[in-house]
Amino acid sequence: MPIILEASSISKSFRGLMAISDVSVRLEEGQITGLIGPNGAGKTTLFNIITGGIAPDRGTVTFLGKELGKLTPDRICRLGISRTYQLVRPFLSLPVYRNVLIGVYFGRDGYISSAKAEREVDELLEFVGLRDKRAARASELNTVERKHLEIARALATLPRLLLLDEVVAGLNPSETSAVMESIREIRRRGVTIFLIEHVMKVVMGLSDHLLVLHHGELIAEGKPEKVATSPAVVEAYLGHRRPAGAYHAEG
Repeated sequence: MPIILEASSISKSFRGLMAISDVSVRLEEGQITGLIGPNGAGKTTLFNIITGGIAPDRGTVTFLGKELGKLTPDRICRLGISRTYQLVRPFLSLPVYRNVLIGVYFGRDGYISSAKAEREVDELLEFVGLRDKRAARASELNTVERKHLEIARALATLPRLLLLDEVVAGLNPSETSAVMESIREIRRRGVTIFLIEHVMKVVMGLSDHLLVLHHGELIAEGKPEKVATSPAVVEAYLGHRRPAGAYHAEG
């Protein structure tokens, strides 16, 4: 499969503390790539660099053959990269449909009529199960509904690549299964997905390819089943090595 995004030799430090050290990542178009690692491993820092929130100290990010360089987050979004956040960020005082409408109007290039924009918003709200909450203020939504709203707003920008940052955190098993199916459907619609997740059931159930960060370094990558039993990965999570095959991904 063609490579949709390549991050090469990315390094970033904050006040002398190395957050990411010489990390290189290649995302294949049409795949779901999982990114795991203990807290503080550098996962969200990598997402922030890809989406233009922060600049790397060294390294380059190339999307569809275009180096992102010093492009601003809004410009990167219009190129086709969108994201969600671990701590959801809706416009609380606005109705649900206006939250998504913002993505339509400001997250992509080109003119769109108000009628077409409204239709697209309704289709996205139907997709994420919020059609009946269209007129409600975002502040009235519960946690899982806000997560769905964040996904809808990200999709409203028409991304080619969608970065998902712990979208199932805090959800119960049935809610988690529903979000997993939504992610599969997003991929079926032609969107490449890069996701950070701590829930191993989600990572193992969704990912075609898995990357593991630890102390800012990429310590393993490959097929999820192989990576999950890697001694280096087991040691990073558990603090000691266990025999091959003794690790079971749960959560």
